[in-house]
Amino acid sequence: MDPMAVAGSAAVDMGAASELGGATVGAAPSLAAIMPAGLDPTSLMLQGLILARSGMTLTTLAEFTGQRMFHGAAKDLIAGTWTAQEAINVTASMLGG
Repeated sequence: MDPMAVAGSAAVDMGAASELGGATVGAAPSLAAIMPAGLDPTSLMLQGLILARSGMTLTTLAEFTGQRMFHGAAKDLIAGTWTAQEAINVTASMLGG
C-alpha cells in the first residue's frame, strides 16, 4: 500500500465534500423559496410537495457530504497509521539486528 496514494485519495474526497457542501448551501435558498402559483388548494398542495421534496434533497446532499468527509478522514487516518507502523517496523529491525 502506498500511503501517499491513500492520502491523495483522501484529499480528493475532502475536496469533493467541500465542493458539494458549498453547492448545497448555495442551492438551499432557491430550493426553499418556492411560492405557489395561486392561492387555490391545488397550488398550495403542490407548493407543499415541492418544499417537502426540496427538504429531502437537501438532507440527502448533507448526508452524502458528511459521508465523503468521513471517508476522507478515515483514509487520512489509514495513511498515517500505515506510515507510523512502517516506521516502527524499520526501527525494530534496526534495533534487533
